[in-house]
Amino acid sequence: MNVLDAIRRSIKWKLVTLLAAVLLAVILLVVYLTYRITSETVIRDAEVISSQMLKQVNLNLNQYLNGYKQSFLSIASNRDTEKWFTIGAGDDLGSYVAFQEIVRNYLQVFIYHHPEVMSLTFYNLNGNEMHFTNQDELRADYTFRAEDYIERLGAESDIYHEITFPEHYRRSTQPVLTMVKRVAFGRRAGYIKLDVDLGPALAIVTDTDLGLSGKTMVTDGKGEIIVHPDLSRVKTYADADIIARLGETSGTFYRKDSREIVMFQTVPATGWKVMAVIPYYEFAENELNIRRVTIATVLIGLVLALAVVFAVVSSATHRIGTLRSAISRVKIGDLGVRVPAGGSDELADLGHAFNLMLDRLNDSVQELAETRMRQQEATMSALQSQIDSHFLYNSLETINAMADLAGHREIERIAVALSRMLRYTSDYRQMFVTVEDELQHLKHYLEICRIRFGEKLSYAIEAEDDCRRSKCLKAIIQPLAENSIRHNLDLNGRPLRLEIKVRRADSGHVRIDILDDGTGFAPEKLRELREKIACMSSRALGEHAGGVGLLNVHSRIRVCHAADPLAGVSVSNREGGGGAAVSVMFPFDSPGREEPA
Repeated sequence: MNVLDAIRRSIKWKLVTLLAAVLLAVILLVVYLTYRITSETVIRDAEVISSQMLKQVNLNLNQYLNGYKQSFLSIASNRDTEKWFTIGAGDDLGSYVAFQEIVRNYLQVFIYHHPEVMSLTFYNLNGNEMHFTNQDELRADYTFRAEDYIERLGAESDIYHEITFPEHYRRSTQPVLTMVKRVAFGRRAGYIKLDVDLGPALAIVTDTDLGLSGKTMVTDGKGEIIVHPDLSRVKTYADADIIARLGETSGTFYRKDSREIVMFQTVPATGWKVMAVIPYYEFAENELNIRRVTIATVLIGLVLALAVVFAVVSSATHRIGTLRSAISRVKIGDLGVRVPAGGSDELADLGHAFNLMLDRLNDSVQELAETRMRQQEATMSALQSQIDSHFLYNSLETINAMADLAGHREIERIAVALSRMLRYTSDYRQMFVTVEDELQHLKHYLEICRIRFGEKLSYAIEAEDDCRRSKCLKAIIQPLAENSIRHNLDLNGRPLRLEIKVRRADSGHVRIDILDDGTGFAPEKLRELREKIACMSSRALGEHAGGVGLLNVHSRIRVCHAADPLAGVSVSNREGGGGAAVSVMFPFDSPGREEPA
């Protein structure tokens, strides 16, 4: 279970196990196919080679037996043999003389050409019996009448075959091929028996090289062994699985128990089965060596492949582990950690992206810290302004009271308007107001300017009713009107007319246009303002916090409506060169925002 848990928790060991399993499956398939192919090849090659050998053995043995058969038939059908069989019973001299004619005319030549012949016996059913033996092999007391197979001979003229270990020879341990043929001449009949030493036939069979322990043998159709390299096996029976296959003319099969390949063919002359039994491991030695080398090579390849896979996976998982460790450190607040990002693969890209994310996160944290610091400074400044405002309110109330006592109505109006403007701007807790509040604040400012400049300043305010109820940032109209007066009346003293128009734009935004008939923007100044507006960011408010002009208004609107690309301030000159035009855009009825406490 510990091993399984380790594999389950580690991507490294998951990959190694998976790849090892795939490689092992491929290798097992290769080994299996190699085993199957080599086994089939061995059996096929053994069958081809051994079949050629068996054909040659079969041919030689068949020729050997056919030679005896032809000679046997020649002896049985000549006139001297017929003469011998016509001799009457008890005529021993006549039988001997006639038999010597056969020996002189046929048997001596036959024995000369076939020295393996042990004896020939002529037996007449009338009781006459003569023997011809080679090198005095036959015992003197032998008689054909004592053979136990006489009852099996019958009346057929076919040649009867039998393999025996006869005791009527001096070499009784030597297997002998006995061939018996019934002959008949008129009313006279009998048998001719030929005994052949099986040594030459055994040599034909055993001289076939089938391996260190491979053997060739001959059986009859019932599985009784006729010829075998081990003489103790002659006259015994082959194994049951071999006998079960002997009904076929020829065949090849594999014995799993003994791991032997068995092939056999039928000798046409006798119906015997010439059989080769080949040890599989000896015949397939070369193929087995090839199989061993192949398997060893595959196993070495497996070990090397696993080593390479382990190295590659270890390299990849090591970098993944490093990244995981870095992520764990980031979780506890360590943003200074970085991961090595060498290489050009996917993990290297991941490391680069992780480091870049941390860099940007550090920047965001730093920006947040700076923003909070500015907020604290702004709060402290607002608190200080509130303290100063109380003093200004009291002072303005005093001026207002003295102007009222003295009958100076203009001073009284200026004091009242200025007091209301200070109360409006010094309330730092209220960030959003209605457009109507902004327009009232603007009127207070313009009232003071009218008293100051008299008839040189005129203005007109037009606002749609639904736009008056829309929410907007505080102090975004008055600074723009103040800019227009400061850059015209304050500089050249020429009369100035302001037009403030508030309406709904086609996009659904609230649009406020501040128009004047002054000198307008110089081309270079206009281009400079537009460039600053275009690149304005959220930091611009901090950079321009000391001013209350056009860039300040634009920066505050962009901070509050960063997701709205249309929100902000735009500048231009009026058509025909008749003054400046400043437009303010922000979403209609913008959602309420929590005001700072």
